[in-house]
Amino acid sequence: IVIPEIYYNPGKVDSALDDEDVYVKFIIFSIPNSEGTPEYFIQIAENITEKKKSELSLKQSEDKYRLLVESITDGVYATKNGHFVSVNSAMIRMFEYAEDEMIGMPAWNLAIPEKRDYIRQVMFEKSRNNDTSPVEIECVTKSGEIFYAELRICGNIDSEVIYGVVVNINERKQAEETIKESEEKYRDLVNNISDVIFTLDTQGVVTYISPMAEKITDYSVQDIIGKPFVEFIYTEDIPALMKNYAGALEGH
Repeated sequence: IVIPEIYYNPGKVDSALDDEDVYVKFIIFSIPNSEGTPEYFIQIAENITEKKKSELSLKQSEDKYRLLVESITDGVYATKNGHFVSVNSAMIRMFEYAEDEMIGMPAWNLAIPEKRDYIRQVMFEKSRNNDTSPVEIECVTKSGEIFYAELRICGNIDSEVIYGVVVNINERKQAEETIKESEEKYRDLVNNISDVIFTLDTQGVVTYISPMAEKITDYSVQDIIGKPFVEFIYTEDIPALMKNYAGALEGH
């Protein structure tokens, strides 16, 4: 017979003893007589205080880890042999699956179908090489919505469980695309304007000049970019231009 664990405080029984909780497990078994009837009972008491303290400490650490993971807005997951064994609330919200639907699912199944084999290979290679650098992937939710995400693997292939983080970067990708479109429109405008437009860094070095410069001067765009602008100015005009340039740097 195993009696459930109990604990008591010796200091509350005898002030001379330590004032701390002690956990004890009791095991009772009988010794029968020749007729098979229990004649003696033996009780064994095992002090399991240190084991219990370790278990409580581990549980507290797990609770703190769980609280931290659940409070993170990015997706956090753990996989074993490439299949999810745990996912946080952010992963559930991000991919629109219930937790029990994601547990056991191959991690690469969250990528768009045509990228799944590639992502599977990348995940195992990064785990094997302990490579924590992010990789961009196109993911698909349960409802079929596609979005861009950044995947980062933590751990290596020798670990039984591999951890990772998924960040939704859809807004960032959209912003980058908007900036790219704006730059292309600006470039088309600048390239077709009749005036010469150029940019300088704080040292007066040309960082950009419009193609119209090639029609006005004998220099190509490649000849001008990367050189101080004063190299292309008449000597007598340099002092006045340097004064204006210094004023521009000071915000005047």
